[in-house]
Amino acid sequence: MEQTQYRPSRVSTVLAVVFGGLVGLLCLPVFVSVFGVLGDVLVLNPLLVTLFAALYSACAGFSLTGCVLLLQRKPAGVRVSSIGSVLALVIVLTELVVNALPEYAGSTTPADSQRAGMLVLFGVLALVQARRRDTRHWVGLDA
Repeated sequence: MEQTQYRPSRVSTVLAVVFGGLVGLLCLPVFVSVFGVLGDVLVLNPLLVTLFAALYSACAGFSLTGCVLLLQRKPAGVRVSSIGSVLALVIVLTELVVNALPEYAGSTTPADSQRAGMLVLFGVLALVQARRRDTRHWVGLDA
């Protein structure tokens, strides 16, 4: 039998860009909407609003920047995209912890649950695709 040689593919890079972009696009409207309802929520707990604004802005920034860097074949794109994906998972865990607190119980809407599910799904997929061998080879880390 003939030994087949490893041939890199761009598919994992394209999927990392797509899923990372979806994570960033999911976080961006939530970050912008925080400022629309800031007056009502700020009375409840300004620290919590600041925390979520920082998490959502960082996740959107890292995810979308990682997509651009991956498209430009920059090695930093793998790390930046991975950080954005991990931040998406941190957001979901933080929302779960906050919603478990007695003073915030029942404040979750079905749209929040759907967004959390999509963040987990797209975050994990973007993280896995960004860390794959083909993606790292495509940007020049495993040349």
